[in-house]
Amino acid sequence: MLDTSFTRPPSHRESTRRRWWRRLAALLAAALVCGVVVAVYQNGWRAVSYAHCGSGDWVGPAELRAAGVPEDEAGAAECMGVSASSNFGVDALSLVMTRIDRQNREAAADPNRATVTVGVLTPVPKQAFGAASEDQVRDLLEGAAQAQQDVNDDPKGPALQVVVANEGSGEQGWAPVVDQLKRRTAAESPLVAVTGLGVSTKETLLGAHSLADAEIPMVGAVLTANGLNARGVVEGFDAGEDVPSGRIDGFFLVSPNNRREAEALADQLADERGTSSYQLVKDLNRDDFYTVGLANALQDAFRDGVDRFPITFAGDAGEGEIAFSLEDAAKRACSNKGDAVLYGGRSSQLLPFLKQLAADCPRHTTVITGSDAASLDPADVPADVRVVYAALADPDALGSPGFNPQAAKRFGEFRERFADPARLANGWAIMEYDAMKVAAAGIAEAVQGDQQAVPTPNSVRGRIGGHISPNYQIDGAGDSFYFDEDTGEPRGRAIQIVEIEDQKRTPVRNYPG
Repeated sequence: MLDTSFTRPPSHRESTRRRWWRRLAALLAAALVCGVVVAVYQNGWRAVSYAHCGSGDWVGPAELRAAGVPEDEAGAAECMGVSASSNFGVDALSLVMTRIDRQNREAAADPNRATVTVGVLTPVPKQAFGAASEDQVRDLLEGAAQAQQDVNDDPKGPALQVVVANEGSGEQGWAPVVDQLKRRTAAESPLVAVTGLGVSTKETLLGAHSLADAEIPMVGAVLTANGLNARGVVEGFDAGEDVPSGRIDGFFLVSPNNRREAEALADQLADERGTSSYQLVKDLNRDDFYTVGLANALQDAFRDGVDRFPITFAGDAGEGEIAFSLEDAAKRACSNKGDAVLYGGRSSQLLPFLKQLAADCPRHTTVITGSDAASLDPADVPADVRVVYAALADPDALGSPGFNPQAAKRFGEFRERFADPARLANGWAIMEYDAMKVAAAGIAEAVQGDQQAVPTPNSVRGRIGGHISPNYQIDGAGDSFYFDEDTGEPRGRAIQIVEIEDQKRTPVRNYPG
């Protein structure tokens, strides 16, 4: 059929109008693109670099450069900043961050309770030889999430919301990230305490000083460096002009220090026949307070039998150089005639060292070290190497009635509630759980149990500081403890001596706190 429909062609005026609107739309689109590009450029390209990070208050290269971070580190595409839901680009953190986000929403939806926020400050790793591993950070956050759930299920004050503050894999973003936490003290759900605090490095010390200046209480979860406490005088570290000196008020710790760990190890090894001479292997990185303090403490505790010439490696070098340095250290340790090796380094470097020992040493070797070794998987440790370490919270020891019947019962109840009990072995979840319980106790006491009241950070700090005697202990999952009034370190907390042999982990002794 012939199509007789007809469409009138546009008039000259209509054509001109349409062309004008098209040009205007194109100009607006171009302006929008330019605006985005300018905004991205002004923010250090963070909209491009951090699009994968998800919801959060992110730190871009511009902020890092302003904080004095070197150019090569400032441009690194890490999801540094504060978030309650992001996995920070690490798939291993997705489940626990989803849980924290859900529990935050549940807390906000409760009409009968006010909410306050507790921050978890931690580095999120991105390299194999970092100070903390993905497993350790995931377990730390699981401990925080479990504590949040337990506190919110037992209303004694406002409900807890949790935010996670990633200060960067090397804590290089500590300054702008800590500033973000400080600004949250004025938020609708105000931040009133910070837990975690990262690992024992100079950046942790700097962050603690900054938080103390804002009167925000801090509870370190796994900090064991000698002197990294409220006194602010770290063993073997000269503060210099770039690091504040003096007290760090409101700084509390749930972990015993390296000296107590080394003393416990020396007591244990003194009972072993045929073990009387030791070779010290230590990390040369002076900015890692954990390794410096551990090496010094081991040398002092085993002083009568330690070879006066230590073997060293460069723990802060590039990955290839670290691997070569560890290989050389293992070969030199094997050529030494000592009965055992004292290892003053991180667990991320310990496993390759142990494997090299097994490859080079014709004899069965015992390696003695600190609490960071709890992250070792016994199945990965060579069968002809024995590792003896001081654990902050070994789940097998804590669950034994021989440890402390009342504490064992409390830990058993905690383990039943924990999402994945297999994740308790390295102690990070238990220690962060206890740190969160300290913060929660201070919050509840500051408002005297009033669920609608909101405390100030300073009032929480004062209440935590009141737990300075056995009459005012904190009952954590790992033990009961109180704080030294001068240092803020825990008192009454036991250390467990654990050994890995024949690829099995066995607690062998409880060292009383």
